[in-house]
Amino acid sequence: MKRVCCWGTYDLLHQGHVEFLKEAKKQGDYLMVVVISDETVWNNKGRYPKEKQEERARKIEKTKISDKVIRVGENFERNLKIIAGLKPNLFVFGHDQKSEVDKKLRRFFEQKGIKMRYLRLKEFEQGVHTSDIIGCGNKKMAKRSG
Repeated sequence: MKRVCCWGTYDLLHQGHVEFLKEAKKQGDYLMVVVISDETVWNNKGRYPKEKQEERARKIEKTKISDKVIRVGENFERNLKIIAGLKPNLFVFGHDQKSEVDKKLRRFFEQKGIKMRYLRLKEFEQGVHTSDIIGCGNKKMAKRSG
C-alpha cells in the first residue's frame, strides 16, 4: 500500500485546500493529513489562524478525502518523528509551502535512513492564494492570547 502524507494549516478550509487534498489522495492508497498547531502557524506566518487547530482538523475529516488526520504540537523535531512513525512513502507539498521547511524535513528523513519520495503540487487556481481569498495575509495582526 502506498502511503501519502501532507501537512499544513488549512485555515478556513476552501476549494483550493480541497483540490490539493484530492490531488494528494490520487498519489497513493492511503492519505494522512497533518494539521499544524496554532503556535506553529504564529511562528511561521506571524499571525494566528482564524480557526483553532481542532476546528481545522475536524473540517478536513468531514471532507472524507483523507484516511487519517493527525494534529501535531509546536515541536518540529517531535512532529517529524510522528510523521516518520506513520511510514509514508510519499510526502506531498503545496505550491506555497516554504522550501526551508522542505529541506529540514528531507534532511531529517535522510539522517534517519527513511526513504521517501517528495512531490510539490501546482496551484489550484493560478495566482489565487488563500490570503487573497480571505484577506488574512496581514503579518501585523495582533498575537492572539490563549
